[in-house]
Amino acid sequence: MNKKPFLIVLGLALVFEGAQCQDHEVFVAHGSVAVLPCVDETSALSHPTAVYWSRIVGNALKTVWRREKTGLEFRPVRDPPRANCPVPNFGKADYSLHITETTFEDGG
Repeated sequence: MNKKPFLIVLGLALVFEGAQCQDHEVFVAHGSVAVLPCVDETSALSHPTAVYWSRIVGNALKTVWRREKTGLEFRPVRDPPRANCPVPNFGKADYSLHITETTFEDGG
């Protein structure tokens, strides 16, 4: 039997003006797409001012993906970028982070 290793991806999103989505434990197969859920029904009628996805690495808070009110996006330098928060979903109050080609380093 061919077993694929699984990893746990934990996420925290800070969504517009101090609002915060709940932590979720997400299990995915190595190399697959992980979706860290973040839905905020209170913002269903308008887009957020900004969306920040970050994680703790060691003792430091690192940006995974960020979008400012102006629409300017920030993400770590990587070719190609693997983390994305689909902006078209913002109108549905969905700020979930999608991570492609997950690795063991994404866990934690």
